[in-house]
Amino acid sequence: MISGNKNKPAQAGAALIVSLLMLLVLTMLGVGAMQSTVLEEKMAGNYRNRNVAFNAAETALRDAEQYLAANITPDSPFAAGCASGLCLPDSSGTPVWETIDWSDASKVLTYGVGGSGAIAGISSNPTMIIEILDELPQSGSLEAGVVFDSNLYRITARGVGGTDSAVVILQETLKN
Repeated sequence: MISGNKNKPAQAGAALIVSLLMLLVLTMLGVGAMQSTVLEEKMAGNYRNRNVAFNAAETALRDAEQYLAANITPDSPFAAGCASGLCLPDSSGTPVWETIDWSDASKVLTYGVGGSGAIAGISSNPTMIIEILDELPQSGSLEAGVVFDSNLYRITARGVGGTDSAVVILQETLKN
């Protein structure tokens, strides 16, 4: 006689199927969590890269201010289309900083012209241009419509971060 209970049904593997489904659900949750973490890590890296580019552009503005104070006079050779970073406003009204080739070293000033040191953690040195702006009538004149020598300059600095994909452009207007 063979021992065993003939009334007991044979196992159909339900425990295996349930455990495999649970494992699949846990795997999907883990993959989703990893994708979220990777995305957050990329966002943090891009934010840092943008901050590095902003700081590089800000530093370039300070360098250009030093250069302007030490080297620029109303008689300096400002040229249409820019030469050595000294630019005249475009007659069409288009801002020079939008049309200039920032990679052309003959048209821009490179960071360090004002005597500043190196910047760590950037992919390339910031560049800048100095535009002499049209003279503006000043208020308080004793003679209406008289234009004073205003010596207004617009400095535009372009900084990059740890990669060339993070670019920040900053501007300021100075009276020298």
